[in-house]
Amino acid sequence: MEKIAAIMQFGDYQFRYNPSRIVLRQEKNIRLRSCPGRWQDAQNIGENARIIEGEGELFGGDVAAQWEALCQSYHAQEPALLISPVAGPMYAYFAYLEAVGQGGVTLRFSFRFIEDQRRTLEGGI
Repeated sequence: MEKIAAIMQFGDYQFRYNPSRIVLRQEKNIRLRSCPGRWQDAQNIGENARIIEGEGELFGGDVAAQWEALCQSYHAQEPALLISPVAGPMYAYFAYLEAVGQGGVTLRFSFRFIEDQRRTLEGGI
């Protein structure tokens, strides 16, 4: 089994606290071929890119600075190494980031990373 991390990290950005919800989605690309009125055949074309998504909170007196650091990581144009508590290391794009204010010193956020399968394989991960 691949080694997984205790603390989530994307490129140079390390989450201060792991998000409260982290979901790893793996899905096979299954195509159906039909002979009308007779049968249907399923064919495994391969695995789709893995997706890691979830939700978390930023809190404390420096919430604005924490959010800015997370946003800088999101704005990276190239994929970076993603290390998480739910999967082994992979190169991924930071594809989605949303913030929902709760007032005070807490900011909820949700995110999605999509694996760059080619770069993961070329990187020997």
